[in-house]
Amino acid sequence: TMQKAWQYTQRGDPNAVLQLKRIPIPSEIPHNSSKLFIKVSYAAFNSGTPFLISFVPTWFRKTPAIPELEFSGEVLKVGSKVREGISVGTRVYGFLSLKSNILYGEGTLCQYIVAESDLVGIVPDNLSLEEVAGLSGVGCTALQTMQISRLKEGDSVLINGASGGVGLMMVQFARLRVGESGRVIGICSSKNEQLVKSVGADEVSLDGCLHRNALTSLPKVIDYQKYESLWMHLNQVFGDNQLDEIIDIVGTEGTFENSPLYLKEGKQYLVLGSMNSNESAWKFIKSMGSFLRNSVQPRWLGGTPRDFRFFSSFPTLRSLDELSEMSREGKIKCFVDSVFPMEDALMGFERVKSKRATGKVLIN
Repeated sequence: TMQKAWQYTQRGDPNAVLQLKRIPIPSEIPHNSSKLFIKVSYAAFNSGTPFLISFVPTWFRKTPAIPELEFSGEVLKVGSKVREGISVGTRVYGFLSLKSNILYGEGTLCQYIVAESDLVGIVPDNLSLEEVAGLSGVGCTALQTMQISRLKEGDSVLINGASGGVGLMMVQFARLRVGESGRVIGICSSKNEQLVKSVGADEVSLDGCLHRNALTSLPKVIDYQKYESLWMHLNQVFGDNQLDEIIDIVGTEGTFENSPLYLKEGKQYLVLGSMNSNESAWKFIKSMGSFLRNSVQPRWLGGTPRDFRFFSSFPTLRSLDELSEMSREGKIKCFVDSVFPMEDALMGFERVKSKRATGKVLIN
């Protein structure tokens, strides 16, 4: 009747406030419900969790709380109103709602959970529970971003932050959208260049000698660490062959403000987050203020003459079903950076905070 779970009762650095506890297994699920009782096989880390633990006041949320929302596992019990295709023994992956985490302290860094059946996908027979544990977050982000994207076949797109969990998935979806005649260029460190190339960045050479007027000379991977000013380098490379869309997962300062130099008139600059905003409450507020200003400031008041859009996604049943089918067909793959045992969850948090993970970090 007891299970292992990581919990915290006060805000602070995960290493300081998280404790591995033995707590009661969730009570019986209501029969007349759409809920599932699930044995967790893997929990997936998300980059925003350290921020939630460190800076969200405990008076704003239920404590003690279990962190993280993503998981994969096996269904042990079902309510009478669960979605079609799920029964006892079904392998599933998915998300707990942020509402359940804030109001009830529910999370996935534990051994058993209760989840809503409309927030889980069914694991394809040809995939393991490890391979899909982080699919719901990065997959829904990429899929739903493509739904608001203006990209079409033959277009060129730049993805900033291409080697993280979201970035690797976004490269795959972008390649499917622009086709073989399009261009997908990723920004990442040079050590991750081959990985980003392998998932869909263009098969063109990265030789440092760029012929600005030749489309085939455009790089498929840009190492952000080599350039003091990223936007100046983008202007040098794409000034004469401007991009059709930019998808910014990192939120690099200055890249939107200077985007008219390398992004075509009337094209879209999509921002999915800011990696630096997770470092402190002040940086988070500053990033949100910048996103708001870029979204609403008119051109005649100094606004950047390109279409800015900040986008945040959340798993839906329709998206999860589509991701399951695409994964089954081998069209997309969710990359796993590392897997830690339950007892070493704090090491997993450190890996996420390092901003060097290439794919999802998991707990088994």
